[in-house]
Amino acid sequence: MANASTRDARTGFAIYLQSAEGIHLDELNARLERSGYRPVAQRTLNHYRNLVNAGFNRYISINRFDVARASRAYENMSSLGRYRYRSTHQDVEMIFTKGSRLCQADGHIVEVGDVGAIIEFSSEEAIQNLRRFKPTPRDVVILHYPNQNDAVKGRVIEADVDSYPAVVEIEHAKLTSVADTGNATPLPTSIVQFTLMAEDHDRITIDVLGRRLYHFFDLIEGVRALVNEAGRHSDADTYAPPPIVTEIRLASPAVLLLQMSTELLPLVSSPLVVGLLFTTLRKQWHEGSLHKRQGQLVDAEKEIKQLDREAKQQENEIRAEVIENVRTQLPQSNISSELVEIIVDTSVLPSLKALAGANIRAIDVTTPDAEDNDTEQAEAERRDDDESE
Repeated sequence: MANASTRDARTGFAIYLQSAEGIHLDELNARLERSGYRPVAQRTLNHYRNLVNAGFNRYISINRFDVARASRAYENMSSLGRYRYRSTHQDVEMIFTKGSRLCQADGHIVEVGDVGAIIEFSSEEAIQNLRRFKPTPRDVVILHYPNQNDAVKGRVIEADVDSYPAVVEIEHAKLTSVADTGNATPLPTSIVQFTLMAEDHDRITIDVLGRRLYHFFDLIEGVRALVNEAGRHSDADTYAPPPIVTEIRLASPAVLLLQMSTELLPLVSSPLVVGLLFTTLRKQWHEGSLHKRQGQLVDAEKEIKQLDREAKQQENEIRAEVIENVRTQLPQSNISSELVEIIVDTSVLPSLKALAGANIRAIDVTTPDAEDNDTEQAEAERRDDDESE
């Protein structure tokens, strides 16, 4: 039987939707063939059921459906390469929950990151408790880290309780500073204001604003991953904790105030970043303005190729600038230039291009704390001048 095309599968889904109580594969294929389409496989019929159960009234392919279900932005953060773990050895108390069942086990953390930890259990009592409980992925856990007053909530990602020592990997419910667990020296933080300058001529819809915020936060986390990896490769083992949101003004332009380490700012506020954003935005504008007439099409293609070359040059300049910034800000770090480039390519540049795709042409960065201090100092000097007069 020849493979069904997307056109065949889409038509089959329309027939499936019209069947109030479902339809058997043989009947579905008979109706397809009578209309001049090829038959579909049982796997496709199962896919139709999955689409309907997920709320779809239109056909999308199996691959698209699987990717859509797996690509929730803040699910499975422990699977993101930008969050690198640190080796450690710390005792931890854990409580596993499965419905109304509870299991307490004491272990020790062997690796920890902002997004989760890997815990080993060596005592016979802990291992036996875990084997009876049988932890499985998505079971809720509560951890009591030794240097934290508050418990940390998470979920099981993987569990191997048949080996010795037993090993459980967990994912935190939210980003948890590894400095709070005593595994790094936190860098000082201050309030930083970001203004996302956009090319907006009409009122923006929620999807556009959502993309901008998502890709901006992705950019911040990518830069933080770089700073933290450089700090991990230094004797001081410095660390930039997860930024804390102080305020967000959802207007155009959007303004965000974050409590964060200022070591992250040189890349985000670099003129090279503005250049890359603007070049990428211009390239996307030209890609969307190709005309049918051959002369105009050729001119547009030439412009796009030139902008491609400019973007690649700017990316190379950004890589070089980042390496220089790392050497300047963290002179004790022995992180390799190759590793810096890998993190930039995987966790920084994609977010910048995505921001440009959301029509962001610049990111304005200011530090209100510094501005307030300057204002207070100027006011004090003015008062002193008045008194002297």
